Amino acid sequence: MQKMVFSIIPALLISLLMGACSKSSSSQIQVQYLSHDFISQTVSSDFPAIDVTFETDCADQLRKVTCVSDQEDLEFDVNCSVKRVTPEQLAALSKVVADLPPLHRKMMCTLSRIQIQDKIFSMAYAGRVVSAEPDNKWLGSMIGLRSDILKKHAPDRDLNSWKEQLNFGLSKMKDPNLKVSPLGPTIQEETPQTQISYLFVFVHELNHLFDMLNRANDRHPDFDTCVEDEKDKKLFHCKSAVDSYSRLSWGDSLDVIAYDPEEEKESQDTTQEYQRPTPSWAEKFPLVSQLCFYDCKKTISPLLIKQVYQELNNTDFITSYSASNYFEDFAEAGTIWAFENYKIPYIYQIKGPDKKVYFDATKQFRSPNFQAKKEWLDKFFARENLIYSPLERE
Repeated sequence: MQKMVFSIIPALLISLLMGACSKSSSSQIQVQYLSHDFISQTVSSDFPAIDVTFETDCADQLRKVTCVSDQEDLEFDVNCSVKRVTPEQLAALSKVVADLPPLHRKMMCTLSRIQIQDKIFSMAYAGRVVSAEPDNKWLGSMIGLRSDILKKHAPDRDLNSWKEQLNFGLSKMKDPNLKVSPLGPTIQEETPQTQISYLFVFVHELNHLFDMLNRANDRHPDFDTCVEDEKDKKLFHCKSAVDSYSRLSWGDSLDVIAYDPEEEKESQDTTQEYQRPTPSWAEKFPLVSQLCFYDCKKTISPLLIKQVYQELNNTDFITSYSASNYFEDFAEAGTIWAFENYKIPYIYQIKGPDKKVYFDATKQFRSPNFQAKKEWLDKFFARENLIYSPLERE
């Protein structure tokens, strides 16, 4: 059997959304999307170093690492300006830190880049910046965020409901107004007693860093060595760890990747997609498996909205978005886990066009369906050796 090492790059419509392919925006930078809002960015040896000397005072650290970028791509911006950060934005970030659960507060205060961007369609993203081979040195962790989420929630900019309605063809990827249809589902997402409206977003993105730094999903930072199938040369077997979070829902479906090297030769896109078989749970929950969000090629009929969330209630997924892939599953589940564990009041409900609640994350978290994931998360976040900074990996 032939062994080969390669990176898994899920196909996303984010690059189309931005109007340009942000996976390789220059010869100096290569970005891999591990999920919809989770990136690994490789830079050349002459890339400017990221300052990762952490201050003991979190407020000082925030002032040092926060900057404003004009770019639309989800990636580290060399020209991001610290001078353009407003006092209001720093004050909002300080409120975020004050409201975060303790573990996530510590992660937030060890970031080496907080990049504020006006023009991204997604709310936020997380990632790491690493030097090219042979060094492969982790230079820093970052989150990028849409400037809107540092302001009070605006009903006419309901990004959560807009994203949810993409699944049903009731919203559009390139709609600058982010229109939400009365015929579709809407999401009520609140942490009523906190100072910041979008606390969910920050905890979600910081969970991606917990995942990456502590190998919750066991496939990053550099993925693993795969073995070519003896009979079908387009299949590769990539065994993941038995205790990986991803196995709780995706199981053995993670172990096989379909890849056609001839297609890559013919393609001008250097970010060739690697296809995984449909997870086993899809047979039991066929409508939930069709949720596509940013990657919709075929949408679900709006007539099936109620049935979709009836199915979702019977799964072990904490939100609809968590069913999109195992990286998002961990980030979403870890968010609700944090609010429950630290007794932070929250509301996460999906309502139908009739305004009735079709799905409630609180009930889902406390249901028998979620018990195995809850126990896994309890053990993960209780680790005494949790890593918060890439400096701790050296």
